[in-house]
Parts: sequence; structure tokens; C-alpha cells
Amino acid sequence: NSLEVINADFARDSKHLFSGRGASRIGKFKGYTRLLRALANSHPDSFEILDHRWAKDKNQVYCHGGIWDHIDAATFQLLFEDGHESWAKCKHGLYNANGRRTKKGVDGASFQVLNQIWGKDKNAVFRFDTQRIVSAIDAQSFQVVANALDNPDGKAYDKKYDYWLDELGAIKKKLRNGGTLPF
Repeated sequence: NSLEVINADFARDSKHLFSGRGASRIGKFKGYTRLLRALANSHPDSFEILDHRWAKDKNQVYCHGGIWDHIDAATFQLLFEDGHESWAKCKHGLYNANGRRTKKGVDGASFQVLNQIWGKDKNAVFRFDTQRIVSAIDAQSFQVVANALDNPDGKAYDKKYDYWLDELGAIKKKLRNGGTLPF
């Protein structure tokens, strides 16, 4: 009596959260259907949809209707969506929902989005568009010049260099000119 359909991926009743993820074959030639399966350790009262990919409750984080066991629900934060990419973080790391990938080498607890091109943590600078850490840049002093709308070529700087992206997306750099403002 308490069953409620939340969306195409989830439903809940008073005791469980259910996922309709995956398909089950019905009969030899009759096709497939989606069956609701109870999600272990779920908490239906605290469940919330964050966007069309991510959801969470007080115990777990869900992506595309499945449980991501390694994500800490208490510190989980949806960062932004950019086209087909959806970025999130928790104290354990940085995550891309499009490919269900965890970005290794990123400290989620200290990670911050600078714009939709650049992000950084206490140790490294990260490029969202290439999904890579740029180890040659000094993370402690790294800053972007402006936000992504005003800065489509990724202008940024650290204590030693000014950085920008060329028309092919390659990082270009030049030695900073003393203490002057970049660009």
C-alpha cells in the first residue's frame, strides 16, 4: 500500500528503496522488462534525487539507478554538469557519472571547482575537459583569471607561469612577468 514510484529508476515503500535498473528476460521470445529490486542498506525516508544521474540517501549514493559503494554519502556533493559529463565528489575522491569513473589521485576532501575547465585540491590541478591531473602546475598558488563564460581559453596562473589553452586544447604557458597581473 505504501509503494510510490519516484522516477524511471527508483520507487520506495515504507521500508525499502527499489531500483528498476537492468532488464530481465520474460519468456523465450517475449522481450525484456524492468523489475524492481530492493536496494540493500537503503533509507527511503532520506532519499533524494539530485539530478538525472545522481541520487542519495543518508546511507548511500546512487548513480544511474545503481549503488556506488565507495562514495561517502555524508560528504557527497554534486559539483556540476557540462554536456554529457556530470561531476561529483566526496571525501574519498572525484567522480564522473558519464563513465562511472573515479578520478585517481584527487583528494576529494580538499577538491574545489575553479570553473568548468579547472579544479584543484591541496596537491594537484585537474582539467575537467581532458579529465586529467596536470602535475606540472603548482596547486597551492594556482588560480583562474575569470569564470568559464568569460574565460573560454582557460586563462590561469600560478606563482611562476601564466597558462592558457590553444585552439586545440593544449596547455600553453609563459613565465610570469614579475608581480604583474596575468594577461
